[in-house]
Amino acid sequence: MQTSSRFTEEKELIELLQNHISSLSDEVEDAKDALFSEIEHQSFSMECEMILKIQTQVKIGKRKCKQLSKRIEECEMQQSIMRKQLNEMNSRIEENEKYKIGLLQRKAEAERITVCWRNRAAPLQLSDSCSVSSPLNVHHQSNV
Repeated sequence: MQTSSRFTEEKELIELLQNHISSLSDEVEDAKDALFSEIEHQSFSMECEMILKIQTQVKIGKRKCKQLSKRIEECEMQQSIMRKQLNEMNSRIEENEKYKIGLLQRKAEAERITVCWRNRAAPLQLSDSCSVSSPLNVHHQSNV
């Protein structure tokens, strides 16, 4: 969410720069018109210098706008890639969670079956141990 608002802010900055560049271009045109409409030779060099400065600023502004636009495109591509990776990771997590639930269910079933078998085997073991160690059997075995 923050990245998209950051992209929006950068786009707004680009628009502001583009507006500023347009304004500077208009100033350049106005300066050119003023230069050719007046015949004052003294201010001619100063006006030419101003025109050159403004043209330089316009070039710099255009270059910065292109750089910012390229950065925004790169960030949007990176965001798209990261979004895909996140979706893949989330689907893996879901698959692992389903697998974990299945394993836990199988474990619970195995434990339940184990308890059932122990309960079935317990009476048999008791009857075997009772017949071997009963006082009658012990007495009977000693007489034999």
